[in-house]
Amino acid sequence: MKHFTKTQRAYLAGFFDGEGSFSIIRRLDKRSPAGYGYQPYVEVGSTNEAIIKWLHTFIGKGFTFWRPRKENAKDAFSLQITGMETIIDFISTLYPYLRLKKEVAGKVRQFCKSRLITSKLSREKRGFNKKELKIFGEIRALNKRGRNT
Repeated sequence: MKHFTKTQRAYLAGFFDGEGSFSIIRRLDKRSPAGYGYQPYVEVGSTNEAIIKWLHTFIGKGFTFWRPRKENAKDAFSLQITGMETIIDFISTLYPYLRLKKEVAGKVRQFCKSRLITSKLSREKRGFNKKELKIFGEIRALNKRGRNT
C-alpha cells in the first residue's frame, strides 16, 4: 500500500467515514460446496466523478464504476477496493482515524485476516469457519439500515 502522511490518512478516513462502506457480501459461487461464498469489500461513492477518479489515482488501488441513474437522479460513481491483503492494508492505514465506521472496518479486517489463513488450506477444507460466519453476522447487524428496536 502506498505510504500516506498522517494528514492524508485522516482525510481518507473522514471521507470513508462519511461516504464509504466496509462490508462483506454473500455471493453465488458455483465452485463452493455450499453454492455461495463471502466477499469482503470497501467502497466509496459519490455523484462527483472527479473526486472518485482522484481517490482512485491517489490511493492507487481498486476499480471505479459508473452507474447511470434513471429519471431525475444524478449518475453515481464509485471506487471499490477488493482483495484480502489490499483491504487489510487499506483498513490498517485508516483505522486509527476512523470514527463512525471503525468497528465495522475492524471486523472486515479481522475476517480478511482469517480468510488469508484459511485460503492456504486445500479446497475441500477451505469452507467458512464459525468465527468467520459470526463476523459476517456482526457486520450485517452493524450495517443494518433503519431504527434499532
